[in-house]
Parts: sequence; C-alpha cells; structure tokens
Amino acid sequence: MATHVEGNFENKGWDEQTVSEFDGTKITHARVRQTFAGGITGDADIDWQMYYRPDGTASFVGLAKITGAVDGRNGTLVVTSNGEFDGKEVRGDWVVVGATAEIDGLTGTGTFAAPMGPSGTYSFDYEAG
Repeated sequence: MATHVEGNFENKGWDEQTVSEFDGTKITHARVRQTFAGGITGDADIDWQMYYRPDGTASFVGLAKITGAVDGRNGTLVVTSNGEFDGKEVRGDWVVVGATAEIDGLTGTGTFAAPMGPSGTYSFDYEAG
C-alpha cells in the first residue's frame, strides 16, 4: 500500500538559457535549485527543457535529483518530470526513476503546482523498497 506525503518547495536559483528560437517560439534549458519541506525534505537540482509557444504558455520535461529524506529516511531521489505552464501557474507530475541509501528501491509518483512566484506545493505517493 502506498504512503502519501505532501509539502512545499521554494525556488532558490533559476538559470535559464535559450537553446533555439523559431517561428515565434523558443526552446530553453533551465537549471533550477529548490528546497523541499514536508514529507520530502532536502535540496533539489533540476534540469528542465522547455518549449515556449507564441502565447507565452510552455511545456517542459526534466530530471530532478532530490538529496535529503523521504519521511525521515535519508537518501537521494531521482525523478522525471513533465508539465505545463498556462501563463499563470506551473503544473506537473513526477515519476521516481531512482533512489539511493535508506530509500533504495523506493518507487512512486507525484504532482506539483506553483503559481507565479518562488514557491509551490507537491503531493507524493510512494512505496518503500
């Protein structure tokens, strides 16, 4: 049976560079640092590839490495993420692709949302390895 946790995150750094521009759109790469609190605690290093449409909305895919703890068990969690930016809020989902140390073998999925600004919330369902 899956365990459910929730919490929040805060962006601590955002470095976004344009990869290419064409026909009123662009593809960018962002390196993001976040801090997590709640059921997941720790720091995340994230790499996102983003596609911006002419209306300012975007789709993105990426990998995040979260180093800290899940429900007090230490380790590093690696998740893939996919999402959308509607011009006002980011919404996306996660899938665990790796976990180390005390959380080795952990599997799970989650969602996240962030309005314009430096912070957001997440919801995560997992099964311990």
